[in-house]
Amino acid sequence: MTRTKYRIINLISLILISTLLINACSSFSKMSEEEVKVTTDSFMESLKKGDKDLFISLTSEEFRNNEDYEMFFDGVSLRDALLGSSEIDYDSLSKETQTKIDASVAKMVNCMLSDYEITEVKIQGNTAICTIKINLKDYSNAFSSTVLQAEMQVAQADYVADNYTRLQNSYLTLGEDATLKIMYNEFLPIFMDLLVEEVESGTLGITTQHTIQLKIEKKDNACIITQGSFD
Repeated sequence: MTRTKYRIINLISLILISTLLINACSSFSKMSEEEVKVTTDSFMESLKKGDKDLFISLTSEEFRNNEDYEMFFDGVSLRDALLGSSEIDYDSLSKETQTKIDASVAKMVNCMLSDYEITEVKIQGNTAICTIKINLKDYSNAFSSTVLQAEMQVAQADYVADNYTRLQNSYLTLGEDATLKIMYNEFLPIFMDLLVEEVESGTLGITTQHTIQLKIEKKDNACIITQGSFD
């Protein structure tokens, strides 16, 4: 075989090897629809469970600056809306009552995201745009629920009947403000149990529909959510 033929064969071999390497690298970095689904499902799971560590592991720092998702991890706004509707000052309550309220609100937050559906996935190379339709429960006006009010009236009547003499003595010796404070700290935990029970049963809350759009990028063989919108 002549030297020229050897050179041609070597050249063809180099071209084939280069093509194979390029295709291998392309397939390595290109994102699959399954990867988009797994990433999106994990993201939605982090919102549903209020798992901030999982949320952080899936998102970029830029994405985490989006305050739209804070409500899934911080129940302060919901707590303030609930207590504000009854003109109850959270800071005036005992630490024990505050802890009970915070734990109850956390359970309510975990029930906010009722369901979701991935409606569209667009993939271009190592980048994907995923659109998700979600249903959220709004509990900010839960105190006005007629079902809850009826249950609260029964529980309140039982509480007063069981503690009437003690509360009357408190009113006569300590005054109205001090007695109200005692009643709030004793009755609010009972009420929060009723509230959470109704929330978890699905009978409370107004369902609102929203759209989330996520930009997912594959970097170093890992999928990261870098941008998003919440409407």
